[in-house]
Amino acid sequence: MWQNCGFGKDYIQASLGPWEWVTGGWFSMIFVCILIGITYLKYHKASYPLIIGTVFLPISFSLFPQTFLIWAIIMVGMFIGIIMWYVLISQANEMD
Repeated sequence: MWQNCGFGKDYIQASLGPWEWVTGGWFSMIFVCILIGITYLKYHKASYPLIIGTVFLPISFSLFPQTFLIWAIIMVGMFIGIIMWYVLISQANEMD
């Protein structure tokens, strides 16, 4: 068992292999989400999770390009929708 587990070639892959199998290959994304959540809950500042997310953007894009692009398109759409709502609804109500 120890001869075929992969610890002689790649220690990181052999250590993370079971976690990747259990989470369906999403271990890194789940780990980063937990790290961002803990950071926000501890410091109550949005800038720290944003910095962590920015640091992990290249890693998540290289590991999950299709998933990353789908979520990026959804988030950009939401951001544009929120900006449009703010400009059209919120600013128009202040003029009355």
